[in-house]
Amino acid sequence: MKNKFVGLITVGFVIFSLALPASAHVLKTDGSIGAVMHTDPDDEPVAGKPTLFFLEIKDVQGKFRSENCDCIAQILQNKSLLYTVKLYQSTTTADSNTPVFSFVFPKKNAYTLKVEGMPKQAGDFQAFNLVYDILVDKEDFSAAATTTPGSASPRFSVHFVHYVLFGGAFVGVLVWDLREKRKLRRTQEKNNQKIE
Repeated sequence: MKNKFVGLITVGFVIFSLALPASAHVLKTDGSIGAVMHTDPDDEPVAGKPTLFFLEIKDVQGKFRSENCDCIAQILQNKSLLYTVKLYQSTTTADSNTPVFSFVFPKKNAYTLKVEGMPKQAGDFQAFNLVYDILVDKEDFSAAATTTPGSASPRFSVHFVHYVLFGGAFVGVLVWDLREKRKLRRTQEKNNQKIE
């Protein structure tokens, strides 16, 4: 019986872990310049909540310096410009080649981040243009009441399949255990009748 519950807990853990976000850092390159994009929270932007962007910019030629760059980041949705920020205005990181900025995605949708860098003087470094596809597929339900009376809560609806699978596995283990106990009892009763 103990092994069955360990198995059930393992199945439940696997099912619920499928819903956990995966960490991802996206590298894009343009010639000798490359940048790894990281977003917080958990590399999965949430609509209605601030998303912090970190861009770790590197140059294989070693020429890139943030102070020599007229760099901007733009966020677009369906080719419509939503936000523009000049990079390296201020940074909260120790590395001057890692600009940081924040943006609140208005809704779940596909977005594009464009990062463009132009040298302030010719020859400082190679100009670059990097494009990142961003999928925002989660919403912040705590910001506003988004459910109508009588409807399921957002957390429940997101994990409905997980609850059904875990509940089904739990019921399946219970039914199997009851059948095994019933078989064992019948076998014991037969053995007791033979002894008498």
